[in-house]
Amino acid sequence: MALQNIGAGNSDDAFYRYKMPRMITKIEGRGNGIKTNIVNMVDIAKALARPAAYITKYFGCELGAQSKFDEKTGTS
Repeated sequence: MALQNIGAGNSDDAFYRYKMPRMITKIEGRGNGIKTNIVNMVDIAKALARPAAYITKYFGCELGAQSKFDEKTGTS
């Protein structure tokens, strides 16, 4: 799995300390019922040392969209 640096100013430093996995998204649905699913939210949350539900909630607030995290499947 490819890791990327956290922070825009450090994107070219190969030895930067803080890294996280690249976000993998999957678009589900058509038309008005379209959803974006973040497949590897649990891996991203582990790299950031935060609960996955918190990160999902943050994305929902920043994007102005409804968000939910499914504990069973580990996707948001």
